[in-house]
Amino acid sequence: LESYDDKHALSLGVELNADGSIIPSSILVTPSMIQVDYRLSYDQVDEMLDEGVGYTEEWQIGAMLEAATKRRAHRVAHGSTEGMVPFPIPKGVVSAEYDEEKGDYDVSLKIETTHNSGANVTLEGEGDDPYASP
Repeated sequence: LESYDDKHALSLGVELNADGSIIPSSILVTPSMIQVDYRLSYDQVDEMLDEGVGYTEEWQIGAMLEAATKRRAHRVAHGSTEGMVPFPIPKGVVSAEYDEEKGDYDVSLKIETTHNSGANVTLEGEGDDPYASP
């Protein structure tokens, strides 16, 4: 999404009970118009949370993490396979560059590990996987 451009969207809103379950009467799906003020990467959001900014100036980020964590725990407790997702989630990036000298393309594949939505966990070393079997 481009910053400061109005974009049509479909917005979903729900309220959660203390246990992370959704209050059925609170479900709202509505057409909306959104405008992106700025974009953040997952790393930038994690940094904002680590530094406390995600709970003060940008308090909405901390509130979303709290709601997502609560909802995720409820889903996993009720049989969701979400708790079985390996941490961190691998991300593949394929790039192709044309080499004029060769008259051909150089293709590369880069596998990165990124985030695991809702967990907000940074691993320190081998054996720290919160989703690994004992």
